[in-house]
Amino acid sequence: KNSAVRNVVSTGLSASEAAALRRENQQLKLELAQMETKMHMSQGSSSYLGHGGSGIIPSLENAQDIALVAKLQAQCTSFLAEIAILKEKGQNHANEVLEASERADKWQMKAESILQTASEQGIVLP
Repeated sequence: KNSAVRNVVSTGLSASEAAALRRENQQLKLELAQMETKMHMSQGSSSYLGHGGSGIIPSLENAQDIALVAKLQAQCTSFLAEIAILKEKGQNHANEVLEASERADKWQMKAESILQTASEQGIVLP
C-alpha cells in the first residue's frame, strides 16, 4: 500500500518538487532523531543522578558518557542525512547535464540538417 501511495503521489510532481519533498523528509527525520536523542539524554541523566550517596560522581561520569554518545549519534544521523541530500543533488545535476547534452545534440543535428539542405540548394552559409 505504501509503495502504491508513493507512486501515485510522485507521478504528479515534477523532479524538482519531488527532490524538495525528499530533502524535507530527510530534514524531518534528522530533527526527529535529534529530539529522540535529547529525550533519551534527559531521561538517562535523571535516572543516573537519582542514585544517592557516594555513587553520584560515577553516575555523573556515566551521564556525561551517555550525553557524548547521544551527541555523536545525533551528529552521525545529521551526516547521514546530509550525505543522502548531497547524493540526491549529485544525481539531479547528472540528470540535468544529460538533458542539456541531449538538447545540444538535437540542436547540432538541426544545424547540420540546415547546412545540408542549404548546400543541396546551392546556398552558401558561413
